[in-house]
Amino acid sequence: MKKLRALKLPEELRKTLSKGTEEVVEGRDPIQTMKKTLEKLGECSKLVAVGDLVCHTMIENEVVPDICVIDGKTKRTSKTPEIRVEKFSKVVKTWNPSGHITQDALNTIEEVVKALKENLKTLIIVSGEEDLLALPLITRLPEGSCVVLGIPDVGVGYVRVCEEARKKAEEVLSKFHEVEITTSQTS
Repeated sequence: MKKLRALKLPEELRKTLSKGTEEVVEGRDPIQTMKKTLEKLGECSKLVAVGDLVCHTMIENEVVPDICVIDGKTKRTSKTPEIRVEKFSKVVKTWNPSGHITQDALNTIEEVVKALKENLKTLIIVSGEEDLLALPLITRLPEGSCVVLGIPDVGVGYVRVCEEARKKAEEVLSKFHEVEITTSQTS
């Protein structure tokens, strides 16, 4: 058993965050929706995909994200497209249970953001759930980066990292509760 510090999503934020981002490309066909999203994004200094389907559809559109964060599930089921690991220079693992952002995940994000300076394409494999990790990524990525995430049954959302986006993400994170969780997991 191991005790970890974590931030816990407050219930009152759950519905707000489930709506996704302000910028959304709606669509039923994942590959076509991602193609439209990538066209809208244009130039991004770094491209980050959060979610298995988002990562998969970017690669299918011949764009390998600089950082890809997956948990092996789509819509909370294990039915998920295969991610081609060989497309990435670095693969790291972290533990992050649903509704939380663990210190372990935050440390992993710090490590991976530093690796961006070396232009390494990195795959983060999360044991647990990856959705909330978009928030700390937005606060740590370089200006001009783009974070892309799936919005179930709607399409694809994206955030361009700038001072305003960072402040919004930090404001949301400030509403999370600091907790200690116990795990038998090791990363």
